[in-house]
Amino acid sequence: MYPDKDDCFTLAVDFATDAEKLYLVLLQVDKWWPGQFEGASAKVGDEFILRNGEDHFSRQRVAEATPSHRVKWEVIESWRKQDAHTWNGTTMTFDLSPRGKDCTLTLTHVGRVPKGELDRCIQGWTTLLSECVGAAACSRADMRQEPR
Repeated sequence: MYPDKDDCFTLAVDFATDAEKLYLVLLQVDKWWPGQFEGASAKVGDEFILRNGEDHFSRQRVAEATPSHRVKWEVIESWRKQDAHTWNGTTMTFDLSPRGKDCTLTLTHVGRVPKGELDRCIQGWTTLLSECVGAAACSRADMRQEPR
Protein backbone atom coordinates (compact mmCIF):
# COMPACT_ATOMS: atom_id res chain seq x y z
CA MET A 1 0.00 0.00 0.00
CA TYR A 2 1.32 3.42 -0.93
CA PRO A 3 1.25 6.19 1.65
CA ASP A 4 -0.94 9.26 1.35
CA LYS A 5 0.01 11.79 -1.32
CA ASP A 6 1.39 14.10 1.40
CA ASP A 7 3.74 11.34 2.55
CA CYS A 8 5.73 10.91 -0.65
CA PHE A 9 6.97 12.62 -3.75
CA THR A 10 8.41 11.53 -7.07
CA LEU A 11 10.53 13.44 -9.53
CA ALA A 12 12.38 12.48 -12.71
CA VAL A 13 15.61 13.90 -14.14
CA ASP A 14 17.06 13.07 -17.58
CA PHE A 15 20.79 12.42 -17.96
CA ALA A 16 22.98 12.22 -21.05
CA THR A 17 24.68 9.08 -19.78
CA ASP A 18 23.81 5.40 -19.65
CA ALA A 19 22.14 3.53 -16.77
CA GLU A 20 25.29 1.60 -15.87
CA LYS A 21 27.32 4.78 -15.38
CA LEU A 22 24.53 6.49 -13.44
CA TYR A 23 24.12 3.42 -11.21
CA LEU A 24 27.83 3.52 -10.33
CA VAL A 25 27.55 7.24 -9.53
CA LEU A 26 24.57 6.64 -7.20
CA LEU A 27 26.57 4.05 -5.26
CA GLN A 28 29.41 6.53 -4.74
CA VAL A 29 27.60 9.13 -2.68
CA ASP A 30 30.94 10.62 -1.57
CA LYS A 31 31.49 11.73 -5.19
CA TRP A 32 28.33 13.85 -5.40
CA TRP A 33 26.98 14.72 -1.95
CA PRO A 34 27.83 18.42 -1.40
CA GLY A 35 28.04 18.17 2.41
CA GLN A 36 30.03 15.88 4.67
CA PHE A 37 29.98 12.13 3.97
CA GLU A 38 31.07 9.30 6.27
CA GLY A 39 30.82 5.55 5.77
CA ALA A 40 30.20 3.35 2.74
CA SER A 41 27.40 3.39 0.16
CA ALA A 42 28.44 0.82 -2.45
CA LYS A 43 26.47 -2.31 -1.56
CA VAL A 44 23.37 -3.55 0.23
CA GLY A 45 23.80 -3.24 3.98
CA ASP A 46 26.32 -0.40 3.80
CA GLU A 47 25.55 2.55 6.06
CA PHE A 48 26.57 6.16 5.61
CA ILE A 49 26.08 9.53 7.26
CA LEU A 50 25.28 12.76 5.46
CA ARG A 51 25.72 16.13 7.18
CA ASN A 52 25.19 19.72 6.19
CA GLY A 53 27.21 21.46 8.86
CA GLU A 54 25.43 21.56 12.21
CA ASP A 55 21.99 21.95 10.61
CA HIS A 56 21.26 18.47 9.23
CA PHE A 57 22.28 14.91 10.05
CA SER A 58 21.07 11.74 8.36
CA ARG A 59 22.20 8.10 8.56
CA GLN A 60 21.11 5.85 5.69
CA ARG A 61 21.40 2.16 4.87
CA VAL A 62 21.60 0.86 1.31
CA ALA A 63 18.53 -1.41 1.18
CA GLU A 64 18.68 -2.37 -2.48
CA ALA A 65 21.25 -2.15 -5.27
CA THR A 66 20.17 -3.74 -8.56
CA PRO A 67 22.86 -3.02 -11.20
CA SER A 68 21.80 -0.43 -13.77
CA HIS A 69 18.21 -0.40 -12.46
CA ARG A 70 17.68 0.66 -8.84
CA VAL A 71 19.29 1.96 -5.66
CA LYS A 72 17.22 2.27 -2.49
CA TRP A 73 18.13 3.92 0.81
CA GLU A 74 16.42 3.56 4.19
CA VAL A 75 16.78 6.47 6.61
CA ILE A 76 17.78 5.00 9.96
CA GLU A 77 18.31 8.19 11.95
CA SER A 78 18.05 11.87 11.12
CA TRP A 79 17.37 15.33 12.46
CA ARG A 80 17.13 18.86 11.23
CA LYS A 81 18.12 21.62 13.65
CA GLN A 82 15.69 24.32 12.49
CA ASP A 83 12.56 22.40 13.45
CA ALA A 84 13.61 19.01 14.85
CA HIS A 85 11.98 17.27 11.87
CA THR A 86 13.08 13.69 11.35
CA TRP A 87 13.06 11.55 8.21
CA ASN A 88 13.43 8.32 10.27
CA GLY A 89 11.82 5.34 8.59
CA THR A 90 11.51 6.97 5.18
CA THR A 91 12.96 5.52 1.97
CA MET A 92 14.47 7.02 -1.14
CA THR A 93 14.36 4.89 -4.27
CA PHE A 94 16.38 5.83 -7.35
CA ASP A 95 14.99 4.00 -10.41
CA LEU A 96 16.95 4.09 -13.68
CA SER A 97 15.18 3.91 -17.05
CA PRO A 98 17.49 3.61 -20.06
CA ARG A 99 16.62 5.63 -23.16
CA GLY A 100 19.15 4.55 -25.76
CA LYS A 101 22.49 6.05 -24.67
CA ASP A 102 20.69 8.30 -22.14
CA CYS A 103 18.88 7.56 -18.89
CA THR A 104 16.04 8.92 -16.79
CA LEU A 105 16.51 8.78 -13.02
CA THR A 106 13.27 8.74 -11.04
CA LEU A 107 13.51 9.46 -7.32
CA THR A 108 10.65 8.44 -5.07
CA HIS A 109 10.88 9.56 -1.44
CA VAL A 110 8.32 7.69 0.64
CA GLY A 111 7.67 8.94 4.15
CA ARG A 112 6.82 12.01 6.13
CA VAL A 113 7.17 15.18 4.07
CA PRO A 114 6.26 18.07 6.39
CA LYS A 115 3.25 20.13 5.38
CA GLY A 116 4.30 23.07 3.24
CA GLU A 117 7.70 21.57 2.40
CA LEU A 118 6.93 19.53 -0.68
CA ASP A 119 8.09 22.26 -3.08
CA ARG A 120 11.31 22.79 -1.10
CA CYS A 121 12.04 19.05 -1.07
CA ILE A 122 11.44 18.70 -4.79
CA GLN A 123 13.53 21.78 -5.57
CA GLY A 124 16.38 20.56 -3.34
CA TRP A 125 16.43 17.05 -4.80
CA THR A 126 16.10 18.35 -8.38
CA THR A 127 19.13 20.61 -7.87
CA LEU A 128 21.11 17.88 -6.12
CA LEU A 129 20.41 15.31 -8.81
CA SER A 130 20.76 17.64 -11.80
CA GLU A 131 23.89 19.46 -10.67
CA CYS A 132 25.77 17.16 -8.29
CA VAL A 133 24.90 13.71 -9.64
CA GLY A 134 25.04 15.09 -13.17
CA ALA A 135 28.54 16.50 -12.65
CA ALA A 136 29.77 13.21 -11.18
CA ALA A 137 28.22 11.25 -14.06
CA CYS A 138 30.04 13.42 -16.60
CA SER A 139 33.41 13.07 -14.85
CA ARG A 140 34.57 9.68 -16.14
CA ALA A 141 38.17 10.20 -15.00
CA ASP A 142 37.03 10.48 -11.38
CA MET A 143 34.86 7.33 -11.35
CA ARG A 144 35.85 3.82 -10.35
CA GLN A 145 34.69 1.06 -12.66
CA GLU A 146 33.38 -0.98 -9.74
CA PRO A 147 32.01 0.43 -6.50
CA ARG A 148 33.92 -0.39 -3.30
